[in-house]
Amino acid sequence: MVVGSVNKETAGKTAFSGPLTNIIISSVCIIIAAVTQNEFFSIVAWINAFVAFLNLIPFGIMDGLKVFWWNKIVWTLIFVTSIVLMTYTYGPVLGFF
Repeated sequence: MVVGSVNKETAGKTAFSGPLTNIIISSVCIIIAAVTQNEFFSIVAWINAFVAFLNLIPFGIMDGLKVFWWNKIVWTLIFVTSIVLMTYTYGPVLGFF
């Protein structure tokens, strides 16, 4: 929570940290799942990518709207990254691969 007057940059960078953390956790879990062949890490990777995707939707009080107002290029890059990770991990979660 940020107290006091906040500009778009501060709000955007603060909101960016949550989805970025989900993207990093998802990426690390993908690597661990590939090395250990453990399905649990594939599921955790998909969940984190999905949470990042939902959080980046630019509506209402979601983090995505704050990041979008701050920097549209950064929002686009992280939003696309969350979709790619979500798509990549969707197959292993359902047992397709």
